[in-house]
Amino acid sequence: MKIRLIVFSALFMGIFAWRWAMRTDGGAEQKKAPPRNDLTIVSEQEAQEKAQAATAPFFKQYGTEHQSPGDDLANVTEALEHFWLLIKDPDALSVMSNASIMNSLKGENPHGLRFISPTHPLLNEQGELLDRWNTPLQFHAKSMTQIEIRSAGPDQKLYTEDDVVSPGEPTKS
Repeated sequence: MKIRLIVFSALFMGIFAWRWAMRTDGGAEQKKAPPRNDLTIVSEQEAQEKAQAATAPFFKQYGTEHQSPGDDLANVTEALEHFWLLIKDPDALSVMSNASIMNSLKGENPHGLRFISPTHPLLNEQGELLDRWNTPLQFHAKSMTQIEIRSAGPDQKLYTEDDVVSPGEPTKS
């Protein structure tokens, strides 16, 4: 009977010591976080949209009265620069048309990164990004590493005096 008690005690102490050593905080007293009552259940799509919105600030103020038309083009330039920085594939962005560029920025790229919401109010039915005067932006490849972005301006005609041209052409890294 004494042997059983000794074996049982040794086994119990061994399990206790092992559990104590395996604690993630090295044996320190753990405090549990208080339960949160502010959690809400959202759909997977809502969660993805919120995550994307947090990582794609480039077009939040685009086309609003809170910034100038030049700032709008600077936002597009910044989004393209970040695209090339993160994607690291100069051929991942087709500069064939406004719609093809927007498709890449909407997440149709090798990493599925979204730089603009597909439901942005200044994307037309063809998927083109419009300026604040509801005219599609023009993207022109000036070289292998530079793109000029042009807004037709208030007269809605390209290559006139009131056109707004990107302040610094986005450069592929």
